[in-house]
Amino acid sequence: EEIVINHMYFHPTQDIQDALVQAAERGVKIKIITCGTHATCPNGQKIFGPRNAYNYANLVNRLPEEKKSNVEVYEYTQNKKGLHKKVIVFDKEHVLAGSSNFGYKSLETSSDHEVNFLASSKTFAKETLDVCDKDIAHSEKVENPGKISYMQQGRAAAHRLAAPLIG
Repeated sequence: EEIVINHMYFHPTQDIQDALVQAAERGVKIKIITCGTHATCPNGQKIFGPRNAYNYANLVNRLPEEKKSNVEVYEYTQNKKGLHKKVIVFDKEHVLAGSSNFGYKSLETSSDHEVNFLASSKTFAKETLDVCDKDIAHSEKVENPGKISYMQQGRAAAHRLAAPLIG
């Protein structure tokens, strides 16, 4: 029914990206809250923000035109505060959260010692979604998430190449 991803990094593995595409094609609504590269963002986000944009654009562009509206993207823009959430809510009932980033080191190498949990509770999921809604209130909706500038593509490629070194 619905997947809400609230992560500072949106760097899914190919398998996760494929699963998100399949979900959106089935009609699942996917809401992504992540970091962008706005002037009000902390400087560090300007390094990985373009890769977030590249990855959500890739997700949207793999969908048939009639399914693209199943994906909504919000870039967190609160003045000089970074989004550092690491939470995914499924179907308003299941919450996956913890210390793992949605990025290379946590998903590919397991080089960091992480702790994550899966909670199945409609009450906890609602409370978590309320926090996500507050983040959306401090975010800018990406009106055309399938469009990415050449500059962002270049920065995303540089980050992808450096991922084994920086995470």
